[in-house]
Amino acid sequence: MAELFEVQCGGCGLTATVSGGRDRGFLCWSDTMYCESCGTLSDVLVKYANDPTHPESSPTPGESLEFGQCRSCGSKQLVLWRFGDPCPCCKGSIKKTGELCILAD
Repeated sequence: MAELFEVQCGGCGLTATVSGGRDRGFLCWSDTMYCESCGTLSDVLVKYANDPTHPESSPTPGESLEFGQCRSCGSKQLVLWRFGDPCPCCKGSIKKTGELCILAD
């Protein structure tokens, strides 16, 4: 189950709702990444979960998802980001602005 948090940079004000690293929903794994093309921080799909204990977690025939690209602009110019890393824009400090925001599957 994916856990998403609202985060904000104290330097440049970059905000996002992200998992802050590697996470898994029911169907896919994701990584939090910064898009150098459009300047967004988001969770990017990286691969299908393919969990053998849950056959529904595998793609259905004909189903296609876009992996390894920005969900906002489609760019593949992405930089991996984790909680604790500096802001990818200004190297400032990114903090959680509150508690757990979303539980998703």
